[in-house]
Amino acid sequence: MARPLKAGIIIESNTMLREGLVRVLSEATKATFFGFASLEELASKPPTAQPELLLVDFSIATDTAAQGVESLRQLYSDAAIVVLAPTYLHTQLVAAIRAGASGYILTDTNCETLIKSLELILLGERVIPRPAIEILMAKEVAGMPALPATLFPPKTLSTREVDILKGLSNGMSNKIIARQWGISEATVKVHVKSILRKIHARNRTEAARWAWHHGVLHQSRTADDLPQLPSPAFQH
Repeated sequence: MARPLKAGIIIESNTMLREGLVRVLSEATKATFFGFASLEELASKPPTAQPELLLVDFSIATDTAAQGVESLRQLYSDAAIVVLAPTYLHTQLVAAIRAGASGYILTDTNCETLIKSLELILLGERVIPRPAIEILMAKEVAGMPALPATLFPPKTLSTREVDILKGLSNGMSNKIIARQWGISEATVKVHVKSILRKIHARNRTEAARWAWHHGVLHQSRTADDLPQLPSPAFQH
């Protein structure tokens, strides 16, 4: 269940981006968001409301990101901290996550994806960008033996099964996959069993390796193919 969201803080030096995020997230979540240009400004006049969510842009400074997350964690120990970044920097992501960040989101992310990502974070999930997932998958695959030649090609899977496979390959739980595609968790389990049977994989890890080798993670769908998701279920 998502943690209740009543207040949030956005720390962003770019005035246009900061004010835009405050407006968009306030309207989407019905929570109160406060904008600050820096950690120093937040420290000098903190809001009276205790935030459940903090979004902060540390640019591309790895050390600053780690120290900033640690400082925020000391001030708001129960809040989810999300790092905003203009470009993906793997060392910064690793430092931020180790310091206690719950997510790492690029600032060119569209509003709908941002809101859905924040909803996942409030559900207790950790959100990182695709480049990070691909790096982790590449390292894992590199250290594993070659997949059996008996595994079938991607064309044996239905469109929905490909969607489910992408989700589990990205480390999503059945609950999160079900929420993303508007189906029941039981239906996801049925699809997972079907996927494992069709590609002759023994478990989710082997299925993820299969997806990586066959380029399933890079397959895209048009906007018309995507389901109409319900509005984010932020609680108040």
